[in-house]
Amino acid sequence: MEFFQMLGTTIDMDAGGLWLDDIIREKFRQEFITKYGIDASTNPRAWLRLLDESERIKKQMSANATNIPLNIECFMNDKDVTSGMCRADFEQLATPVFEKIHSLLLKLLEETGVNAQEVDEIEIVGGSSRIPMIRKIINNIFNKDPKTTMNQDEAVSRGAAMQCAILSPSFRVREFHMKDAQPYKIKITWNGGAAEGGESDVFAEREEFPFAKMVTLFRRDTFQVDARYAFPNMVPHSTSAIGSWRVTGVTPNPDGSARKVKVKVRLNPDGIFSVASATAYETQIVDEPAGPLTPAPGESMDQGQSPQDDAQQQQQNNGEEQAAQPEQPKGPKTKTIAIELNVEEHFPQNFDAQKFYEMEILMQRADEKEKKKADAKNSVEEYVYEMRDKLSDHYQDYVTAQDADSFRSQLTDTENWLYDEGEDTEQTVYEQRLSELKKYGDPIVERYREAEGRAPAFDRFTQTINRTRKAYDDYVAGGEAHAHIDSKDMEKVINAIEERQRWLMDARQRQDRRDKTQTPIVFVQEIQDQHNAFENVVNPILNKKKPAPPPPKKEEPPQPNQGAQSSGDASQTQDKMEVD
Repeated sequence: MEFFQMLGTTIDMDAGGLWLDDIIREKFRQEFITKYGIDASTNPRAWLRLLDESERIKKQMSANATNIPLNIECFMNDKDVTSGMCRADFEQLATPVFEKIHSLLLKLLEETGVNAQEVDEIEIVGGSSRIPMIRKIINNIFNKDPKTTMNQDEAVSRGAAMQCAILSPSFRVREFHMKDAQPYKIKITWNGGAAEGGESDVFAEREEFPFAKMVTLFRRDTFQVDARYAFPNMVPHSTSAIGSWRVTGVTPNPDGSARKVKVKVRLNPDGIFSVASATAYETQIVDEPAGPLTPAPGESMDQGQSPQDDAQQQQQNNGEEQAAQPEQPKGPKTKTIAIELNVEEHFPQNFDAQKFYEMEILMQRADEKEKKKADAKNSVEEYVYEMRDKLSDHYQDYVTAQDADSFRSQLTDTENWLYDEGEDTEQTVYEQRLSELKKYGDPIVERYREAEGRAPAFDRFTQTINRTRKAYDDYVAGGEAHAHIDSKDMEKVINAIEERQRWLMDARQRQDRRDKTQTPIVFVQEIQDQHNAFENVVNPILNKKKPAPPPPKKEEPPQPNQGAQSSGDASQTQDKMEVD
């Protein structure tokens, strides 16, 4: 089993990758004010866009010492901006942040009491740890280069996933134990309960957790326990209060004195403080059970004894009473009963969950609306580009030159509108624009698709008719394949062949005389319907199974007795004839 111990932690909420991005963004903001007369911070969209570009430049400067260019088109007020930054300028601008990082490392060594030379390896994680200056700071303090054996961008998320697998009963992973330490001192105060208040430090700095402690109090009534960080200035948060816990159900002892109450406080495996439970203790008198019955003087428990035995027993009892010494009186027996008390949690910040849930639903609806609007806009843009290209290629033979020029003009107007008034409008407006374009474009697309699918549909229908006619000719020639079919059914087959053949020839001729720029006379769906109707007539007839042949008759062998009897009869007949 692997073991990991946390010796100490240190933190500075004003030093990190986001602050480095903000330094770069602020430099470009000042430059654009002087160079272009625009302030990006006044436009939320431009401000966020500049932050993304600043992060990109920071990443590229980590691998390149040369100047990294910045080019943003239509950045703000329809103005294009250009600039750049090199690594040396960035390191000079970010000097305050790098000094904070340097101080943090020195502070960590001082608080843990570890010498820099005692550190064997330094592993760095996080995307901004790739910045050369941070590596240089680590090397100057520890006199060794940091390692990057783990994925710097995924190390934290992988560790969280590993911890979830360790805690989950559904996964089996290698045993790993971590001895963690909480970084801030925690103290509790208590008041109420018809007694004086007080305070106590329950968890010290760098104390191991998860851990629980018991605090013993003496209370007569309901009281409250408040928890907070002992040194608010060291906590990177606006408030130092952790929470309040109200303990109810406390009553005084029967004599009116304060009752003993033990409060259990704990830090869970996530480092979260809580009052786990509160227990009151009550002392109760235990009634002693009655002893065995003793016989009265002169009486015996055994009814079968003689009078002499009774006398001897009486003398023996008198002797024992004289020998017995008087005993000291004993106090009543007592027992202590534990009573679990009710603990109510109260936190310094109360959140209306329903309110935030409704806000989340509204934001999801707004996101969905924006997505649908963006999809509608993209559909219009894609349709414009697609139809413009295909009017000169695939659809050229299926639209007149005049109609093609008119349609191209509409496509161009729509494109100009998209980058002007239609840059940001409602979803219904985009859908209406697309519908107007399709009124002209759909007939062209339909003529092209019908022409592409009509010839194969005609050919498949012709092949089916020829295959059916061949089967009919085989029937007429006396072939065995269809000899079992009734002549009336085959008459239906030849009638269907002649009828569909005439329709097919007529449809081909009429469509061939039709210009490609006009609406088709025969559609592919109509050809398929005629094809299916023909097969529904002929296939059940041609696929009719042959009747099964009759089973062969079994011949019975001649009986020998019958033959002998026949011979005797013949002899008798012959004898009679001789007599005559």
